[in-house]
Amino acid sequence: MSGPVHYISVATPDGQVMGYAWGDSADVGWVDRKASSVDAYKAGMEWYDANVREARERGVAPLDVLGLLSREPGVSPVTAAPDVDAIEELARTATPADDQRLVAALDRDNAAAWQELADAFDALTDEDRKVEWGGGQKDARGVIQMPYPLYSEGLLRAVNALRGIAVTTEYRWSANPLPQLSPDGRLSPADAVRAAMVLVLGERICDGMIDEALQSGLLDATVESLRTWYEAEPARTDARGTPDAQPPGQGRRSPFSRFVFAPFTLIWNLVARRKIRKLPHPAQSDAAPPLGCTANSPMPYVPKTTTHVTHD
Repeated sequence: MSGPVHYISVATPDGQVMGYAWGDSADVGWVDRKASSVDAYKAGMEWYDANVREARERGVAPLDVLGLLSREPGVSPVTAAPDVDAIEELARTATPADDQRLVAALDRDNAAAWQELADAFDALTDEDRKVEWGGGQKDARGVIQMPYPLYSEGLLRAVNALRGIAVTTEYRWSANPLPQLSPDGRLSPADAVRAAMVLVLGERICDGMIDEALQSGLLDATVESLRTWYEAEPARTDARGTPDAQPPGQGRRSPFSRFVFAPFTLIWNLVARRKIRKLPHPAQSDAAPPLGCTANSPMPYVPKTTTHVTHD
């Protein structure tokens, strides 16, 4: 779709923008927000069906649909955009509120899970990190078996420990590419959550992601960021005011990591990772692709979420 359009943003009751309805003289459509949570994504699709589709079925013209719905709670005023591509770019932009939501989803109180993450990664040897590949042989029928990575038990333990820490429905991992390391090879805590989810869940459909993440340093940067966040996060206390157990990893890791890396990652998390280049965001909110897959694309099974309704 090319040419000028108008759009409205739609937010959940807690202020999380879940998507954008757009329209011109002939069509209306919906662009879901990639940085939203799974629940917000589902709510957005339901909102579109219950409001935009319903209005169009009653014969309301596309632009009139936007004007009508802009009066609803959680909906922004109608805003002009140069084209639908600009709205899709807006929908891909993650905000500091998105980062805060991901970090807040980390379970600071699950000391056993954080201890296992520390123990599993500290126990990795150089031999554990060497990944051999199986498959590739041709059978009697001439069929070649697809190659697959052979991960060590130690590495599988470490990856499972990471899964126990960072998997959350607050991030739609399959709709987004892998975060990129900063020039100094680090990740913010929010990006560490994003990377962890793509790596541990995406490996199931893109063999070798963990292997490539090991080689690039992404896996280690992800774990380092999460452990630094955990160590810097104030300890909780019980009902009697007794401090929780010390965070795992202390006593084994350098003080330099806690007193230099921790402040850096906390500050980094407060900075918006990307800027909206083409559009102002109309609604206020308080609230390299998977390494084994094709470049600059989300996971291959992600359904199309831009919906069009053509004016009769």
